[in-house]
Amino acid sequence: GQSIAVASFDAHISIFIKAEDGYEELQ
Repeated sequence: GQSIAVASFDAHISIFIKAEDGYEELQ
């Protein structure tokens, strides 16, 4: 249901934030 969709969305956001942090370290 909706809770599963929200959990999946949160996971994608955290992965995106980690990827951004890694990208900034390379700059």
